Amino acid sequence: MKLSNVHLFDFKSIRDSGPFKIGDVTCLVGKNEAGKTAVLQALYRLNPVVPEHGKYDVTDDYPRSDVEDYRQDVESKRREVANVVEATFELDDEEIEKIETEYGKGVLKTTFFALTKGYPGADSKSIFRYAKQLQFDEKIVGTTLLQSAGMLKEVTSSWSILKELETLWGDVASKKTLAYNAAMAKLVQITDEDEKRKAQAEAELINETYASKQNRTTLAKLADKGLMNTLWDEVLVSRLPKFLYFDEYYQMEGNVNIEQLKQRQADNALSDSDRPMLGLIELARLNLDEMTNQAERTEAIISKLEGASNHLSKQVLKYWSQNKHLKVKFDVRPARAGDPAGMNSGHNLLGRVEDSVHDVSTPLGSRSRGFV
Repeated sequence: MKLSNVHLFDFKSIRDSGPFKIGDVTCLVGKNEAGKTAVLQALYRLNPVVPEHGKYDVTDDYPRSDVEDYRQDVESKRREVANVVEATFELDDEEIEKIETEYGKGVLKTTFFALTKGYPGADSKSIFRYAKQLQFDEKIVGTTLLQSAGMLKEVTSSWSILKELETLWGDVASKKTLAYNAAMAKLVQITDEDEKRKAQAEAELINETYASKQNRTTLAKLADKGLMNTLWDEVLVSRLPKFLYFDEYYQMEGNVNIEQLKQRQADNALSDSDRPMLGLIELARLNLDEMTNQAERTEAIISKLEGASNHLSKQVLKYWSQNKHLKVKFDVRPARAGDPAGMNSGHNLLGRVEDSVHDVSTPLGSRSRGFV
């Protein structure tokens, strides 16, 4: 899925950006204070890589000259909650194939849709809303369901939308059930075992199949929920692009208290320096629970730390051509009373950089900003 078009409203210095296209590379050009940063920040918050950044705040973000008018108009229901971003996305070939495999070849009349996201409403949540939906051929969807259930020749009445098909298919299923029940009722009058088995087999052929029941259930859900909502939940939301925005790199400190880091994760209260450190930990494939497990053998911990250090050095330092004599190393130590605040209890994970030329190791966080 690819972002193809953006339109911004009522965010900081932006009243109405007008729609603009997004290409493989898009460059924003303008004078200082023209609103270039506001454009990027507004778009970033549509679906940010850090979920807690994904909110538009009326106090901080709505154009200040009219913010009180806006508040009063929303509270008195004279206007709707303002949208900030309308973003159009194009489906890629893989997504189209996935949808067509499930619902039929040619089911998509269009391959793009638009989402809007704005300031929180009465529920205090910023949510996605459809500005433009994908367009579908419901005839293809219904025909695909009928065909896979073996019911294409049995539901012969004319229909054009899924709601109509749901009614017609339900009528056919009801007739099948009635006929089956009548046939089963006659079985009690048959005494010959061979005839009884034959009659029962014929009755089963009359009855609605398991596949028909399953596909009717699917049809009912689609007709009630709608194809767009169904595809949003099953396909689109998980593939919606995540946005990354930065005007300077997050700087990790290089050392972290494991227990406090885990607590900040649990509390959804990570600091900026935590994020690159967690990325480094993930890249090194370290398990923080194992590092603090008192039952773990010392040799096992040493082995994991050395393995992680070697793996990380190969992954990262191949891009650092300025000094080929460096190696990233990890160490875990019980905290001591004299350690820095926040690191004087529990266990500390220490990142260090070893320089084989100068035969010295230094804290990771003390290296140059470029290196970190």
